[in-house]
Amino acid sequence: MHDISVDVVNFITQEFRGDPGTKWFDHKSHSSSLKYEFALSLWEDHCVWINGPDPAGLHHDNAVFCGVMNMKDPPETWDRDALLFQNTNGKGFWR
Repeated sequence: MHDISVDVVNFITQEFRGDPGTKWFDHKSHSSSLKYEFALSLWEDHCVWINGPDPAGLHHDNAVFCGVMNMKDPPETWDRDALLFQNTNGKGFWR
């Protein structure tokens, strides 16, 4: 088990000519971006989780952590492969 810090980071990219649309638009940088989720171990020197890429404008950062398109969706529809559900010992990620 790891104590972790989770962050979602947007990386600026060129506009996708083959798939243009607002889903790629990042409101933070006002450009086309990809979104990645990282979890870093607090006590060891390594990354324990990487998820992505996702379109930057498709959903909120917290929705990436929960594996859902919209936080108002019922929890039983959330993606069980998301970081929220990777807890294997039942105690949670944080102590």
